[in-house]
Amino acid sequence: MEGMDLIALAKELSNLRDRVEALEKENAALKAKNAKLERRLAKSSKNSSKPPSTDSPRARSKRKKRRKSPRSQGAQPGHPPHERTRLAPDETIHIIPSQCAHCDHHLSGEDASPRTHQFVDIPPITPHVIDYILHDLDCSQCGKTTRARTPAHVGKRTYGDGIVSITSMLTGSFRISKRQTKRLLSKLLGIEVSLGSVSHFEHVTSTSLEPAYQEASQALRASEVAHCDETTWWQKGAHRGWAWVGCNQKVTLYHIQDNRSKSGLHALFGQEWEGTLISDRMGVYLHRDKGKGQRCLAHLLRDFEGLSERDGPLGETADKFANGLKQLFRFARWHRQGEDALLALTREELVAIGECWKPLLLEELVKGAAHADAPVWYHTLQEDWEQLWTWLSDERVAMTNNLAERKLRPLVLARKTSFGTESERGDRFIERIYTVAQTLADQSRDLLSFLRDSLATLHSPAPPPKLIAP
Repeated sequence: MEGMDLIALAKELSNLRDRVEALEKENAALKAKNAKLERRLAKSSKNSSKPPSTDSPRARSKRKKRRKSPRSQGAQPGHPPHERTRLAPDETIHIIPSQCAHCDHHLSGEDASPRTHQFVDIPPITPHVIDYILHDLDCSQCGKTTRARTPAHVGKRTYGDGIVSITSMLTGSFRISKRQTKRLLSKLLGIEVSLGSVSHFEHVTSTSLEPAYQEASQALRASEVAHCDETTWWQKGAHRGWAWVGCNQKVTLYHIQDNRSKSGLHALFGQEWEGTLISDRMGVYLHRDKGKGQRCLAHLLRDFEGLSERDGPLGETADKFANGLKQLFRFARWHRQGEDALLALTREELVAIGECWKPLLLEELVKGAAHADAPVWYHTLQEDWEQLWTWLSDERVAMTNNLAERKLRPLVLARKTSFGTESERGDRFIERIYTVAQTLADQSRDLLSFLRDSLATLHSPAPPPKLIAP
């Protein structure tokens, strides 16, 4: 009996040991899951790629607040004045006083340097309507009927280029919904159109902008340095696609497709482009077949800010790396601000500082990679290390991808208000109207006049207008 009791006790102890081991494994897994969820909850625009608009009230309260300036609001002493733009007058009226305002004496002569007060107003807007009365006449010789036709620039259209261009600018560049645009045309211009007509106007405009879009594509592929980024884009109300942007200081090109693969990069730059690409560290950019690259240091700073919030040696190492990048950004800001900065730095001085920080940051990165809980991208970052410092050898290369992120902002706002597009035709319209609008804005050129000139080429032999000024 005693032997059987010992055997049963041993079995029970073994079962308890197995149960304790299973519970310990489960506890460790739950702790890891809980830590992962806590890190996800702690994500904000400061330590991740989340936009500032998604920050929680708690995260917003932790943002560094700007120090209140001791200067009063408005223009400061010595600041150049920003005067109202003077328009070309449609009418000029000379007002000459006939008697003295003080003693009523008769005045004569003219002022050699009179003052000008410009008064600007908009008269009631009314559409210009033409009724073409088409007559059909029978020939007395052959008996056949000849039908009158509208002029070639009118054709079978009901609405002219002015209405089409205004409508497309409102729904595209100004991100107003089709329904609101329909109401605006009715209330402001007195023109009643259907929602289907608004969509048709967009398609006509998109067709007219195809040459300009191709011109932007060729200009981007001819550049030696460019930025690239992408964001989600909703297609057909449910399917998640991607909106890509490639840009430099002269041209901005947008492209919408249903995936985030290398084909999006090729649609912007082609497969043979060998220029320097400034981007984040997404795999598509890391594994480019040709050309050099510059990885965005601002993205890297956010990643290390997130890691620095962890406890332990890895968090301490990440905090040192993040502080090093912050110091580097401070020097870069002083270089950009020039004489207005606390310490004006030349390009040569900034490069010398970067060369000093480069081995120090690499040392901290290697220390962090030695920790068991270091993320996988620590190792890929070491392999891609030199592409964090391309800006040192090429002054045309920026150390961040902020330019592309700013160019993507209009599409992000459009996605929030319109919920994306519902057809391939809609994708092409968004691509082209935003490409043209942003590229013209960079050149301080007028979008509405460009749209009218482009639409005019659809029913005339005139060449399309040039998107990029020489």
